[in-house]
Amino acid sequence: MRYRVGGDGWQRTFIAHTGPLGREWRVTDPDGEETSFRVEELEEGVLRLHLGDETHTITVLPGNSPGETVRFLIDDEPIELHVQDEIDLLQETLGDSAGASGRREILSVMPGIIRKLLVVEGQTIEVDSPLLLLEAMKMENEIRAPVAGKIVRLVAKAGETVAAGELLAIIDPEQAGRR
Repeated sequence: MRYRVGGDGWQRTFIAHTGPLGREWRVTDPDGEETSFRVEELEEGVLRLHLGDETHTITVLPGNSPGETVRFLIDDEPIELHVQDEIDLLQETLGDSAGASGRREILSVMPGIIRKLLVVEGQTIEVDSPLLLLEAMKMENEIRAPVAGKIVRLVAKAGETVAAGELLAIIDPEQAGRR
């Protein structure tokens, strides 16, 4: 999975691969350098990172929200980073452009299982409204609407497995104000 990470005037994109339980990680930076590490959860919000001979404690601070700056401590040293995941990057790439009909296709950005639908066909939604929960690599990802409008087609079904790039829903922004 791709992540863009930045802070204090810098920004880099990394490719991260994880084992099925999310404990073993392999991260490749833009220069092709690969780093492997192991993560263990000590308690909720507190992790121990094993990187070669080094061990670090990471404490996630309360109040972090998706798409916002992430605040945490590494060995009691405060760190703030802006982190964008695969979903954020795809939405940024697509921007607010719509297809020829004006309708927006919402595609799965990763393979996974639809755990829960949060909208119904015909429902009017706002920008950033949660559409569904997609489980990938043992993590639930909330898929949100990139535009306001009406759900004109809901293809996704709870319990279904989807591939990356598969159509999940279609939103018609021109029907944003109509009920």
